Amino acid sequence: MRAHRLVPALLVVIAVLAAAGCSRLTFVKPSAARGDSEQVAPVYDFSEGSRRGNDQGSVRAHLLRGEQALHQGRVDDAEAEARKALKIDDDSELAHTLLALALDRQGRAADAGRHYARAAELAPASGAALNNYGSWLCLNGRAPESLAWFDRALADPGYASPA
Repeated sequence: MRAHRLVPALLVVIAVLAAAGCSRLTFVKPSAARGDSEQVAPVYDFSEGSRRGNDQGSVRAHLLRGEQALHQGRVDDAEAEARKALKIDDDSELAHTLLALALDRQGRAADAGRHYARAAELAPASGAALNNYGSWLCLNGRAPESLAWFDRALADPGYASPA
């Protein structure tokens, strides 16, 4: 009778010891080699030496500061940051969009429209840029003209919010 009671306890002890011994995985030697895998994610280099031509890091910094200012209601600061970004890179679709948003909030619709149009021109396949310009056209009495821009925005398969 007593032997039957020892068998389950002995099995538990053996299982615990086996699990403890395997937990270190000392017998597995991981390899740092990549093997035959294919890299699909882009490689980003944020080092100082990675910048070529104009200083894209500064453009991003101005855009981030401008966006933050806009969210905080500091529209003049947002405009100033967008203009600083455009001095560095006049072909920045995002800088034109930020400037357009700031100008729109200041009640300068005509100036804003020029920058929305420029952003759409710089990024003709960007659903967001095309939709922004279409929305501006619609809100400024040019609804029939805006429909073509909305259609172009919908054609962007990567457009996150077509609704």
